[in-house]
Amino acid sequence: ASCTLPRVRMLEQPQTDTYHENRLLDPDQLTDATADYLRMHRLKRSYRRDARKVIVELHTAWSNDPSSAGRLALMELCLDQGGRQAADRPELAAGYYLAAAQLASAGVDLPALAGQPPSHAPSASDPDLSLLAFNHSSGQIARLLFDSKRSRTEATTIAGPWQRYRLHLRIIGDAEVSDDKFFDRLEAAEYMELDFTNIERFTRAGIGAAMVGSRDATPARQLANPYLSPMGMAVPVNATLTFTSKDNAVELLLSDLTRSATIELDGHTVPLSADLTAPLVLLYNQIKEPHIAWKGLLHPDDYLEYMRIYQLEPYHPDKIPVLFVHGLISSPKIWLPALNVLTADPLLRQRYQLFAFVYPTGFPIAYSAAAMRRRLSDLPAHFDSRGNNPNMQHMLLVGHSMGGILANMQVRNSGDTLHSTFFKAPLDDLAGLDDAQVEALRSLLFY
Repeated sequence: ASCTLPRVRMLEQPQTDTYHENRLLDPDQLTDATADYLRMHRLKRSYRRDARKVIVELHTAWSNDPSSAGRLALMELCLDQGGRQAADRPELAAGYYLAAAQLASAGVDLPALAGQPPSHAPSASDPDLSLLAFNHSSGQIARLLFDSKRSRTEATTIAGPWQRYRLHLRIIGDAEVSDDKFFDRLEAAEYMELDFTNIERFTRAGIGAAMVGSRDATPARQLANPYLSPMGMAVPVNATLTFTSKDNAVELLLSDLTRSATIELDGHTVPLSADLTAPLVLLYNQIKEPHIAWKGLLHPDDYLEYMRIYQLEPYHPDKIPVLFVHGLISSPKIWLPALNVLTADPLLRQRYQLFAFVYPTGFPIAYSAAAMRRRLSDLPAHFDSRGNNPNMQHMLLVGHSMGGILANMQVRNSGDTLHSTFFKAPLDDLAGLDDAQVEALRSLLFY
């Protein structure tokens, strides 16, 4: 078990709670209600032959005589066609998903989501299915937009089954994350199954799709930011669509969930759906050295390049850094259960940001402690070049086993204790050492 890394396995169909929900999101099956609706209009066979024509025909009929049953049936048919076209014709799929989200949004009760009395009394299946369809469609639109070669900064026109939409992306987050090129990929958490881990999966129900935004660790990015992990970065985000009647405009709101847990929609503060565990586990898919804990003990020189501080989330100036230090024959894998619980706590997530110190544990403790000191001294210079952020002065160190000793050695004054243990003469008087060796000894013995 100690050699098994947690993994994320991508599913072909999203995970749902009930059989009825599974049928709604399965493009190859119809719910009983939608199948009955097609039979009632004598369109079930026609739907198999020409789905788009039937959807347009049903939309025209529903527009003239709106009903909840008609809206839900149209919503499901658009979902199914979006799912069928997503792989080969993503542009066509996006149009269907936008239509499905627009229909679903009419059944989402925002006051109820905001914890207020419901604004209407929908049918038993309406609110759950509408919210599920809306969230699923929002996630698919986000994924298709990030997978396409379209510009993310300019509005893009997408043809739906009965109208055209003007889609615009708006990212809600700090300056770093709000760059439209920050994330390389978006994946919907509902397609992620967590393997080889028994940690609790922390999710939150709400509006929009729970997503994971991935940022690759390219050489250029690691040069610009030495604290970017070689595994890259995985951030919990949320994708929510908003529709306006003017010019058929649609806005895709991408929210950084390490910053915000709610969103303002039509005057209501509603929770954003979230999966806070999937991003942590997804990072382990990128590990290229699964046995680094043992190898770092036996051959530490081979892993000097890994001896660094890594950020586990985008940098937030208003949060206090917490640095985790693993122990002997170990790696940051040991912190997964703790990080999972900490990131799930809303107060801690609001006030703290997480870092990890990685080091091959075969070096002497004094050497690793000196390396950690140097990297800690460089951290404020990179993220707080003006030196005016008090949060950098309130950093917390959390160490396990040997990592606890390393953390302890960051908050001690060595005095002359270590030097006098090994040497009777001052370092500058030692024979046979060049200046670099003297300075290396000084960094190990005096701090």
